[in-house]
Formats: sequence, structure tokens, C-alpha cells
Amino acid sequence: MSSNQTGKLLRSAPHFPISDVERSVAFYEQVLGFRCEYDAFFWVSDAQALHAELNAKGADIVYGPVIQESYQGST
Repeated sequence: MSSNQTGKLLRSAPHFPISDVERSVAFYEQVLGFRCEYDAFFWVSDAQALHAELNAKGADIVYGPVIQESYQGST
């Protein structure tokens, strides 16, 4: 990397227990320069079953289910 280039964090999915989501999002966007692109990520035991259940109830699911084979069988 040359001296005029900078590294760039491309993606992250951190977990921060907070009491005020809107205030925290504003801080991350305004102070730290983050952009809000996604809503939430969930790790579940049966993604297809949960997706089918929520779809049947009318949930607006943007992405899903996304199953990462490397997590199969882990708890």
C-alpha cells in the first residue's frame, strides 16, 4: 500500500447491547462516518423453518435465509 492510500473497513456485524438504538445509530453515522445499510442479522437454529413461519405471517424480509455452511452443527 502506498503512502497516499488508506485502509478501509468494508463490513462489520458487531453486537453492542444499547438502550437507545436511534441515538446510537446517529452517533455511528454522524461521528464515526458509518452508513446504515441493513436492519439486523440473526443467528438461529433452523433458518428455513423460521423464514417460512415469518413469511407466512407477512414479515418483510430483505435478505434471507442466508445459511453459512461453516456454521452448520455449531451451537
